[in-house]
Amino acid sequence: MQISRNDLWQKTSFCTCSYLKSLDNERASIVRRAIESWDKILELPFAEKIFLDDSSPDFNGMKILQSSNQINNFDCVRYNTMTHPPHCNFGTLLSLNLCKSDYILHIDDDQKIVGTHQDCINILEHGLSILHEDKNILGINLMHIDVSTGKWSPSKNYLGSDIFSHPTQYFGSSSCLIRRELLDVVSLKDIFNWGKEQPANWEELVSKDTSSFLVAKVGTPFTIENDVFVYKSTS
Repeated sequence: MQISRNDLWQKTSFCTCSYLKSLDNERASIVRRAIESWDKILELPFAEKIFLDDSSPDFNGMKILQSSNQINNFDCVRYNTMTHPPHCNFGTLLSLNLCKSDYILHIDDDQKIVGTHQDCINILEHGLSILHEDKNILGINLMHIDVSTGKWSPSKNYLGSDIFSHPTQYFGSSSCLIRRELLDVVSLKDIFNWGKEQPANWEELVSKDTSSFLVAKVGTPFTIENDVFVYKSTS
């Protein structure tokens, strides 16, 4: 069944979460540069745009959003008060669960947006069309990096798309489109119940069947600085 472009966007939420231990370190600089690059994404007609500060000391996540001049582009800016172990699974899932739409675009706070406004529209509308038309696809990893992407690198081609393949072992959520039903596969409640004893990253836990997920096999507007792997939010 065909669906209009406007309907696709109105069925899609945007969310992100941020944790910053300090505003005076290299990771804060990486996050600031990333958020400042989000204009092209935040201009798009999502049903809602949500920013979650995942319990940063002194509200540092919200402070860096304010300093980036992007705060007015969000419909909802929240501060998480739920105590949890220092693991990115919690912040990611908390932000995803705040969304109400059928489809969700999530990007981590250190993800940069490059390329043109039309580049963003093209890949997102392509991914949303796949989610709408193929109910077997639960999540799409949009991030592109120049180095080996490891266990979520492209593997078997996805029929009908020159842009996406199925991943090698699991999909990644750093920059991703998901179908809301994915949140029921391994829920926020499951992660909280496991606490520090959670058996793996959320992406691995939900990716038992890689045919249900896609990863970009070409360059995309979603990328990172190389130092992102050095300066992680939980370290």
